Order: sequence, then structure tokens, then C-alpha cells
Amino acid sequence: MYVATKNARHEVFLIGKIDGSGATAELARYHKTTDLEDGKDSENVRFVDQLDLDGDGTDEIVVEVTGYENEEFGIYRRQGGSWTQVHVGGQGGC
Repeated sequence: MYVATKNARHEVFLIGKIDGSGATAELARYHKTTDLEDGKDSENVRFVDQLDLDGDGTDEIVVEVTGYENEEFGIYRRQGGSWTQVHVGGQGGC
């Protein structure tokens, strides 16, 4: 999700939890892009999938992170009540 203004693009990737007491953010990644013409400082996070990669009964979340002439994939695991990035791979770029 993003909001674009005249001078910047504000991007947020959010994992939320809804329970009986309401909604809370469990993970929030924010990035501000100021080079709107070329996007050299851009970073876009896109949800790819959720699946139990390690067989522990709880899904991990896979995201793709793209930027100016690069991309990578990240894996997040829920540990101790919070989301932690446990792997980065597939990195490529110019």
C-alpha cells in the first residue's frame, strides 16, 4: 500500500492481527521514496505467499522486495508473538 504526494511516495507493508479486542499491527515496514523521477531510492514490498516451509504447523510469509534495478525475496516467521525476518535470498540486480 502506498500514498504518493508531490515530493515523495510513502510505502507501507503491514501484517495485522484481528482478535476480540480489535486490530493490531504485528509487523510494519515503511519506506519513503524521494527520487520520484528515477526511483533510485525506491523499495517496494509485495506479499507473495504464506505456507508452512519448515513443517512446524505455522505458516511463514514470503515477500518480494524490489527496488531500483534489484530484487530479493524475504521470509518472515512468527516467533514469540512477533514477526522476524529469517531469510533473504534470490537477490539480483545490475
